[in-house]
Formats: sequence, structure tokens, C-alpha cells
Amino acid sequence: MDEKILNDAFPTEAGVPDVGATPAEPSAPPIQPAPPMSAPVQPAPPMSAPVQVAPPMNAPVQPAPPMSAPVQPAPPMSAPVQAAPPMSAPVQPAPPMSAPVQPAPPMGMPMQAVPPMEVPTQTAPQNNEPAPKKKKKGKAAILVLLVLVLVAAAAAVLIWMHPWNKGAEPTDDGTNSSQAEENNLFSDHLLRVANDDKFGFIDETGNLVIPIQYDFAGDYSNGYALVTIGEDRKAGVIDTQGNLVIDCIYDDAKTDFSASGLLAVCIDEKWGLIDLNMQTILSPTYDEIKISKKDTDRICVKQNEKYGYVDDQGNLVISTQFTDARSFAGKDYTSVKVEDKWGIIDKDGNFLLNPVYDNIYSFYDGMALVKMNGKYGYINDSYEVVIVPQFEDAALSFEQDRAWIEVSDRYGYIDKSGAIVVNPMYKNAYSFTDSGYAIVKDSSGMYGFIKPDGSYAVQPQFDDAENFSEGLAPVKSGSMWGFIDESGKFVINPQYKDVQHSFCRGICAVVTTEGKVGFVDKEGNFVIQPQFDYADVDRGQIEKFGLIVVRVNSKYGVVDTTGKYVINPQYCRIDTFYDDGFAIAVNEDKKYVVLSTTGPLTLIDYEWAGENFGICSKSDCYENRDSGGYCKSHKPSSSSSSGSSYYCKWPSCYKKAEYYGYCWDHFYLIMTYGT
Repeated sequence: MDEKILNDAFPTEAGVPDVGATPAEPSAPPIQPAPPMSAPVQPAPPMSAPVQVAPPMNAPVQPAPPMSAPVQPAPPMSAPVQAAPPMSAPVQPAPPMSAPVQPAPPMGMPMQAVPPMEVPTQTAPQNNEPAPKKKKKGKAAILVLLVLVLVAAAAAVLIWMHPWNKGAEPTDDGTNSSQAEENNLFSDHLLRVANDDKFGFIDETGNLVIPIQYDFAGDYSNGYALVTIGEDRKAGVIDTQGNLVIDCIYDDAKTDFSASGLLAVCIDEKWGLIDLNMQTILSPTYDEIKISKKDTDRICVKQNEKYGYVDDQGNLVISTQFTDARSFAGKDYTSVKVEDKWGIIDKDGNFLLNPVYDNIYSFYDGMALVKMNGKYGYINDSYEVVIVPQFEDAALSFEQDRAWIEVSDRYGYIDKSGAIVVNPMYKNAYSFTDSGYAIVKDSSGMYGFIKPDGSYAVQPQFDDAENFSEGLAPVKSGSMWGFIDESGKFVINPQYKDVQHSFCRGICAVVTTEGKVGFVDKEGNFVIQPQFDYADVDRGQIEKFGLIVVRVNSKYGVVDTTGKYVINPQYCRIDTFYDDGFAIAVNEDKKYVVLSTTGPLTLIDYEWAGENFGICSKSDCYENRDSGGYCKSHKPSSSSSSGSSYYCKWPSCYKKAEYYGYCWDHFYLIMTYGT
């Protein structure tokens, strides 16, 4: 996981290798800050042209058409970034872990590639020899584990919320999360909805096609959905026609079918596998089964606290010997853990990479980040060490053939050979974007833009900055935001209280000093007048559909990129549109309505709809649910109100949430064992 925000929040202690004195930053005359809006802005070097002042706001918003009016499609968005003046010379890379990192040479010496890593020689356990078991821990260890779980959860939230965390998160199964699948609201063209704590499904026209009759229903996966019936909540499976293809006789079941058509089911707390003909493929004998939609001929199982793999016939092909393991997910390799170290195995259980790493992250373009003894480096897809683990932190992937790295609390960049191409000299540095530039923060706390060779495109001079898009970048001068071009010249004066993302389809959302949101073009003219209290500037939504969710006087509606209303402001919440062109809205009665890009579907209101969208149970609150059916602000100290259709967050548990998002049984497990 990208740990930059963790390192910022929890600085590392002593023991970090000394890289010597921080090299001086490239000298360049500082750019003068833009003057107040009442006077023309004096250009900072090398700005040779005066800043254009945004014209008066005079473009009225077009009246909203009837709700049935179709939405105008919208073009794509992309976010470029800016660059910086040349650094006079490259820098030497850090040496291998066996020696302390040498100070960066003077800016005239050639770079040297990082030498190959001497991986500690560990013999990989044979498949017929289980890895050594850990000793049992006492109550003190349980308390420590619980604290670690809570800290990890908090850290994950911090990372997710960090505004600069632009990279894709590594996934549990090691898949390349940058190649994300389409994020659709409907699965197999069906969406689960609920009334009176019973579930059914609607189709993409809004018609109820599978009656509301189940005590629980999961989303469709490969043409099938999990359902439960009765007070004992026995689980079965229905097809897209609503036919019961697997009887509701199981105590529990996973919600996803494997790619080979297998389902994990549970009887008396033991897990097995069945196919769609209800034929038992694997008797319920395992403590756990990890199954994914992409699994084909290898499925992860757990027995006696150890993990192994069965094939799609239920045969144990890799013995249960690992302390943790990830899904193959259709690949020929996966990551496994022996004691507290991770390695990579093939489908026969042979180690392709010995278990010597603290963690192994996803592969991106043939390289993967690894962590050893608290330091980061990279391996290639032949499982060879190409960059020695030696950095305090590092990017998940290379962009523009560059990855940022951290050495002694300073950030620089390396190339794919491990050579340091930009000295670790910045307080912070971020990934390069398609624009060819990366944002850096210098020792004085000012932001600028560099090129892949380390030269400055725009000298650090701004109090904050966002990436370039469509040739312009939002930057902050003092307390106000404006826009510069790739030469560093202001083309729109710093005059806005805030900006929301960068330009897309020729417009960008800005917040005026009065706190209203409007949209300007690249000359600073308002194409949509500042009149909204809020705008959901989702780049994908604007790119694909040309739609913007807005709020006016506590009501949500949808406008197109000209400001024309497609859906009038009438809802208490509207979620972002999914890739299939649908969104969920909530009315004043806290009933859910499904919207399409051409307006609302048949107006059948439900008490619940969708997977990740739930409204706080407090009567006058429309924030997202957090735990126990409530948002963070209104979460009760112990249990949620009865009657909420918010279910336990424990995987494959369908009981009502009672304490912090869990049913009592699983809340007790977490508090007792921390797992």
C-alpha cells in the first residue's frame, strides 16, 4: 500500500540511512505573487504577458426542461500537469541495502545504476512440508492485535482520504488495480432493492422483475445471485429470471461465483464447494474458502489456521501450509505468506520468489513494489530484484518511466534501472501524469512542476497546486486560486476561494468568495453562473455523460455542461452516475429512486437500493451511513435502531448490524480476538 500519508502522520524513528547534506535546489528568480484583483497582475519571471481578468458574470443559466428531457452527452476529461527548468546534472542512485546510502554527488557527476540485490537465501518450504506454526499468544497479544487492527483501519481511511493519493491501491490478490473493471450500478442488468426488510430486483427500465420476497439478496455475479429465506436465513441461489437454481438449505454462502461456476457454501461452520447443479464438488470440511469471480482452476482454502489451494474438481493440489494466501484470480501466480514473510508461487505450489518480503504489491507494467525490512524496492515480472529495497517509501508504479522515492524524509525520483534522476531534495513529490509533469513541494513549502529529467517547467512559487489538464493548472497564490499555462503565466487571475479539480471539456468548477460554485472556461468567463451550493465534479461522470450533480438550497439536481437542467433540484441526495449511466437518488421521505442519464426511471420508491449507497437512519439526515446504520456524526454509542436494513459488515454475514456496523456475534469476535 502507498504509505506516504502514513509516513507523514507517523514519522519514522532513528535508523534511517544518512544521505548526507541535502543538495541545493536549482536556483531561479522567484515569481512575484499576483496582486489584488483590483489591479492588473504583474507577471512573475518568466511571465511576460499580463494576466487576463475574468469577465463579469453575465451568462444566465438556462431554465430546466421537464424531467423527461434527455441528457446531453459529455466529452472526456484528462488531467495534465506542469514542468520545471533544467537541473544541471543527474544524481547518483542509492546503493544496495548492505551498505548505507551514499550522499548524492555534485550536480555534474554521471548517474550509476543500483547494483543487484543480494536476496537473503531462504529455502522455500516444500509443498508437503507445512510452514512452522506460530506459538499461541496470551491475552496481552490479543490486546496488541486489536490495537493494530484499529490503527490499520484508521490508516487505511487516512490514505484513502489523502488528496494527493492519486495512484491505484494494491489489491489483496495482487491484481493490477489500475486496470479497473467497469463500475456499474446494475449487475447483469438487475439491481437489488428493498422494502420492509425484504429484497427483490428491478431491471434497467425500473420495472420490478423479481418480487420483493427474500430476507436478503446479494448482487448478481456471473448470472446468479445469493438469496436467503426464513427466520433461520438459509441461503440459496437464483438466476436472472428469479428461478431458484440452488435450494435455500445452506447456513451461509459467498456472494460471488468463481469463473468456473463454483459457489462456496457453509454447513455447521464448515465450507465446501458446489456447482449450479447442486452437485457437491468439495464437501464442507474447510474453515474458510476465499473465492473470486476470476478464479478458474485454483481456489484458496483454509484449515487449521493454514491456507492452501484446491482445483475446480475439489482436489487439494497445494497443501494447507501458508499463514496467509491470496487468490490466483485467473493468473498463473499468486502471493503467499510463510510465517511473517511473503513470496510468490505458481499453480503447482513452487516458489517463483522466496518468502523474504514484508509485503509484495501489485504488478504494473511488468514491475511490482516490494517491502523488505521496512525498506522499499522493485522486482520485475521474472521475479528478479531490479531495484534494491532501500527507500523509506516509494510509488506503487512508474509513470513516465519515473517513480518517486523517499530518502531521509526527502523525496526524489528514480528510473526503472534504479538510477536516481532527481535528487531526494523535496518535502514532497508526486507521480507524473499524462501531461508529462509532476508536482513537487520544495523545502520552503512552495509548489512547482518538474519534467521527467528533473528540470523545472514552473519554479516552486505557489502555496498549492493541482495537476495540469487541457493545458491549464489550478494554483494557489496567497489565499486565492487561479490558473496558469505550461509556461507558468497566469491566464486567469487568482480570484477564487477554491477550485474543484482541473479543466474537463473546456470548463472547470470554481468557488467564488461568496461560497457559490460556478464553471469557467479557459479565458475565465463563466459559462455556468456561480449559483450552486455544491457541485459533484466527478471527472468520469463529466467525461462520459457530460453531467454534473449540483445542490441548490439543500436540493440536488443534475445539469449538463452548459448549465441546462436535466433533472430539476428536487432530491435530498443524488449519488454520482455509474459507468452504466445510472445513479441513485433519495427523496424527502428517505425513499430511493433510480435515475438514468435521461431522467428518472419509473418512480417506484424503495427503502433501500444499491450496494454502496445508504442514508443515515436519523430522520433528518441524508449523509452516508457509516456504522450501525448511521453516519459518523449521528452514530449511537452502542447499537443501531431496530428496523434498519443495514447488515453486518462481516463477509457473508446477513444479520442486522448492531454495534459499529457488525452484528453482536462478529462484534464480539473483533473485540475479543481482533480479527
